[in-house]
Amino acid sequence: MTQPVVKQEGNVASERMKEIEEAFDWEDPYDVILALVHLTVERCEAAGLPYSSLSQGEKTALHVNWFDSEIANGGLHQLFTNSTGDYWPEILQSLGAVGATSTVALFEIALSVFPDNRPSVDRMDRCGQLEDAGGNARDTLHLLSREYYEQDEYLYTLAVEYLKTRKSDFL
Repeated sequence: MTQPVVKQEGNVASERMKEIEEAFDWEDPYDVILALVHLTVERCEAAGLPYSSLSQGEKTALHVNWFDSEIANGGLHQLFTNSTGDYWPEILQSLGAVGATSTVALFEIALSVFPDNRPSVDRMDRCGQLEDAGGNARDTLHLLSREYYEQDEYLYTLAVEYLKTRKSDFL
């Protein structure tokens, strides 16, 4: 005999909550965020969900990971020249939401190399803006990227503390 659909949905939700709790059980905040990003991507792929359908918590986990990964692999210059830069307003909002005040301040200085402190959300236009800004802009972004890693603020710890209050966002 097959189980009723309601029971199956309950089991799926229960299993999902177990996976979320396991993600938060990792000791290193970096690992917690990676686990949450994995769960988010897995859910999106399974259900064919677009980015716009993600919860604030899911977007925050993605944004924190995108931001830090781009800086680790090529600095703020890379963030703005890659497609990740299309999401700069959302990334900035997520950094603020987790309480990353020092990182937000650095990011806002980085925005100042663009016209009106607002890079285009179109990659090609944004790359043109950076090219027009010249070598000083590249130097500024490089210095700010170094400052990011020299600061005492650890973005992943802040993000995990914030996301602990939003576990239901990952269901």
